[in-house]
Amino acid sequence: MIDKLTPSAFEKHSGRETARKWKNNIWVIVNGEKVPLGKTVLLKYYNQVLKGANSSQRSLSGRVGHRDEFVRCTKCNKERRFRLRSKEECRIHHDAVADSNWKCSDLPYDKYASFPLHCIHSL
Repeated sequence: MIDKLTPSAFEKHSGRETARKWKNNIWVIVNGEKVPLGKTVLLKYYNQVLKGANSSQRSLSGRVGHRDEFVRCTKCNKERRFRLRSKEECRIHHDAVADSNWKCSDLPYDKYASFPLHCIHSL
């Protein structure tokens, strides 16, 4: 029986001094020649598939990316953007979603603008 190992599992399993160079320890036959795995397109394909599977919320820098969310004002019916970059901003959005009668005036002062973000209604 042959066990299938991922490259990272092989690295842990080998326990050799050259474990970090596992790409050179695995050989494949390409056009009748024995070639280290690291010099083939197989490893590039594996890495791209692996990155694609893990990158749904990651940017190129490897950090988790955040989406902006929108909540509709019950007073003016406009959608307001909520930036989700910090815990505080996530909490503000969470509270707005939980409030079924949320209004733009409930939105706290925007630190990037010189005015508070709320509806201006003429009575």
